Amino acid sequence: MIILMSDADAWVIPFIIMGALLVIGFPFIMRASGTSVTNSSGLFGPSRDFMEKVAYERNMEELKKMNPEIVRQAILNIQKSMYANTSDNILREAKKLKKIMEEGPLDLRIKKKFQDFKIKFNFTNTSIENIEALEKLFNLKEKGIISEEEFEIQKKKLLK
Repeated sequence: MIILMSDADAWVIPFIIMGALLVIGFPFIMRASGTSVTNSSGLFGPSRDFMEKVAYERNMEELKKMNPEIVRQAILNIQKSMYANTSDNILREAKKLKKIMEEGPLDLRIKKKFQDFKIKFNFTNTSIENIEALEKLFNLKEKGIISEEEFEIQKKKLLK
């Protein structure tokens, strides 16, 4: 059987040959270079690469030392997320959950963050009411009801 091709189609032949060589030669190239391709996740067993195996074993040892409930929740969170189900990601999620549990309930964490904010911005005696009063004063100044000097005096009183 003879295939007739025009000069315009001649560029296709090298690509077909290269593609066939890659498909046929891929396993041989991978073995010769010492690399491996795997689809197993780090949770259920390491790939053949030595460094990944060492990291996997280190992660699993650290996960074994953690509270099983935290690890179980971390696995569920990773499975629900877009992240790969690897030991690295599970360990990272477990550490995050452990930190959240150590910080306490949500309301205490919010209060602590607000206290840190007040200290950071030097609002030692400032409360939410004072901030709202300052906002009202600013609006009065913007409308021209009080002067700039009156605004500054009242602001200093509120922020003391």
